[in-house]
Amino acid sequence: MHRLESLDWLRGLMALPILVYHSAVFADLGWQTDASSVLGRLGIYGVSIFFVLSGLSMAHVYHAAMSDAQAVKRFWVRRAFRILPLMALVVGAMAAMAVARGSPYSLWDVFINATGLFGFISPSNYIPVGAWSIGNEMVFYAITPALLFAYAASARVGDVITLATVAIAVVFAFYLLVPDIALADQWDLYVNPFNNIFLYCAGVAMFYHFSEWKPSKLWRLAIIISPIVVFTLWPATGNQVSIVTGVGRVGFSLIAVLAVLSFYRAALSLPLWLATPLEWLGKKISYGVYLIHPFAISIVRRLPGGIIDYPTVFVLCVALITIAVSFVVYFLLEMPMMRLGKGLTSARVSPAASA
Repeated sequence: MHRLESLDWLRGLMALPILVYHSAVFADLGWQTDASSVLGRLGIYGVSIFFVLSGLSMAHVYHAAMSDAQAVKRFWVRRAFRILPLMALVVGAMAAMAVARGSPYSLWDVFINATGLFGFISPSNYIPVGAWSIGNEMVFYAITPALLFAYAASARVGDVITLATVAIAVVFAFYLLVPDIALADQWDLYVNPFNNIFLYCAGVAMFYHFSEWKPSKLWRLAIIISPIVVFTLWPATGNQVSIVTGVGRVGFSLIAVLAVLSFYRAALSLPLWLATPLEWLGKKISYGVYLIHPFAISIVRRLPGGIIDYPTVFVLCVALITIAVSFVVYFLLEMPMMRLGKGLTSARVSPAASA
């Protein structure tokens, strides 16, 4: 199954705003990051787009290969070798830094983070910044074979499962998460995998319902422009809880799904000078950028010369350091581990390269 370059472009496009958002928040750059700002919205829904992308990519790559128990084992092993080596490295680095500060993490916390088990056991008990989404992904991967088997048996059965996850998300958005309480004070609820699994399932459903869709020029224009316009102009202000509860949750989730659909089926074309770096960023190092950029923020904050007083320069330095380190880590750690995972699970039917 061929890889979809346009989805790599979107991964690349989403990796950078999350880096900028965390830089603005953790370095206190003075930039607006609440619900009324595009940056504040991307800080939340950039991750949501990653979830939709992940579901779509897994269905695209593995739908034909998920045929028996051996295929399920192959899928889980390859996902583990793709995700856990870098996660373990980052967790180990942060654990060592905590020991040096005199405030070490418990061995249990280090273990469940390095193995990704925290997503199943205690989703909010993550060590690396932003790693809650990795814990969510591990839970999503666990149910992926069953979801693909369901859709392969009957699209209606698969859709029932997907709609059930949507119903759970509605419970979170309208009943469990409280719009009058700051999102930070309800973070444990928000990062629960059951609050986000509908996004992953929506990506899987997108493959089964839209993989053959060839939209007209008018439809292509609509699915490209409408997410951008609505995302920018949606009337939300104040704390970000307003965009993850009630109607805001419904609207922004639909925007996230539509944004992925636009890159999936709108036959987008980008100039080579833009497509190539976005493809490299999305295909090879977006995962590294996501986990490594907090270290870069910490490093740049400590540089002499008052760089933090120049927010644009600060973010640029963070981005350059993150991208450089992510490339090194990709070639020295991630790529060898992915090859090892494939070697250990070689089979007659082999899915495409890692998604």
